[in-house]
Amino acid sequence: MRLKVAGRKGYITKSTKLTIYEDAYEFAKGELLRLQHAAKLGHSMDEYTFEKHWNDWFERNKRNGTWKEERANWHKNYFKRYFKDYFSNADNSSMLLNDITIQHAAEYWDWRKNYWKQDKAEKLRDYNPKRRGAKTLGTGNAKENPAVKTLLME
Repeated sequence: MRLKVAGRKGYITKSTKLTIYEDAYEFAKGELLRLQHAAKLGHSMDEYTFEKHWNDWFERNKRNGTWKEERANWHKNYFKRYFKDYFSNADNSSMLLNDITIQHAAEYWDWRKNYWKQDKAEKLRDYNPKRRGAKTLGTGNAKENPAVKTLLME
């Protein structure tokens, strides 16, 4: 399909991945309406995911020398544990930025404060593969309620 949307330079050329003309035509019409609506609301017309956005931000800060290696690892681990988990769809695919509402973003903090009280996190706390061979296998430094400073750093 080849679409022209007001407010965007050039055409959007994309495959519908459909072989039946009528199905491809209906898909293209729906995609045109979606893109026109996105343009009207001021959203991105590209399918830009939270994970892609975060990775761009992370790589830009690494390139600029903003952090030392330990700090870069801290950010990467926080993304893997918290941000990637929260800003994902039910099928574990990253959410589109246009789909993240202000309310969903604000609810992150409540979710984050209760993260270590969830079943999944309790299993993580009880078993830490990095401590194999140690006297205890638990992760003792994971507090149920994160410190205010931890939340500010996030």
